[in-house]
Amino acid sequence: MYAYMYDAAWYCEPCAVDIAAEIHELGDERALNVLGEYDGDSGGFPVGPYPDGGGEADSPSHCDRCTTFLENPLTFAGDEYVAEELLDRLQTGAGEADVLHEWLDAYGGHLAETVGRVALQQLVELEL
Repeated sequence: MYAYMYDAAWYCEPCAVDIAAEIHELGDERALNVLGEYDGDSGGFPVGPYPDGGGEADSPSHCDRCTTFLENPLTFAGDEYVAEELLDRLQTGAGEADVLHEWLDAYGGHLAETVGRVALQQLVELEL
């Protein structure tokens, strides 16, 4: 999924388009062609598109406006973070089930060693 950076936050494409339209409505004509064409920093307009949900990060990225999961790849630290969140869900029931299910679908295939195959299977069976 493509992501856009604006004002130090990640956004999905529909939200980035909405933000650009809002900026245009405030009178800035440059906002009409901003997506993918503006070469300034992300403080003035949504900048992108960036592939892979904005790229590798230490945690899963979500749109700062609508919370859509941006499906970014994770660093080793990101794998550990997601594994900890999934195990916490298994042990305590904590966490947003819908979000954790998205993460499990996206990252579960390579988290088996980090989480442990048995714990991962329990999470899948519980459907979070």
